[in-house]
Amino acid sequence: MIFEKQDYQQNCLGNIIKILQDFDFKKQDNLKECLETFYKTAPLPIQNISNKLNLDILMETGTGKTFTYLNLIFELNKRFKQNKFIIFVPRKAILESVKQNITLTKDYFYSEYNKHLKAYTYTDSKSQSLIINHYIKNEDELSVLILTNSAIDKKDNILNKNNENLFNTQSIFENIAALKPISIIDEPHLLKG
Repeated sequence: MIFEKQDYQQNCLGNIIKILQDFDFKKQDNLKECLETFYKTAPLPIQNISNKLNLDILMETGTGKTFTYLNLIFELNKRFKQNKFIIFVPRKAILESVKQNITLTKDYFYSEYNKHLKAYTYTDSKSQSLIINHYIKNEDELSVLILTNSAIDKKDNILNKNNENLFNTQSIFENIAALKPISIIDEPHLLKG
């Protein structure tokens, strides 16, 4: 059973890497072409290729989704020099589970990639300074920002408010978006809005 799970995870990871092989991470305008190229050789049914910047990877419960997307983060860093990621989760309990998975797999990923993944979470206004001073300002650090939907779902949330003292009237989240992080949505069917 474990062997099958590892094969499944490696297949998912390998397919994503193949799709993104010629993706322009700076312009982010050619995902549709990358998908079309992939589907010419992949034995997968073509669903719906749109001009949106998203890949939907469906994995069954218990197949190691969290491990797979953490592994993907390290692979995207290694192969394509991507180092900013956001993981959106629907609830605080899942956020805590993702943090725990990062801690539990820290030594494994370090042995595989010789790097650590720095995780940041937004829980309240006190965590705002960590996000500003490290996640945003330290562009070379391999890091992930783990957010629940409630961190950004309202215009008056701290991450969405403009802050003239910090960013020339841009919000914290606008500055995060300017880094062009790769977003991973865990359990998207549970997110609202």
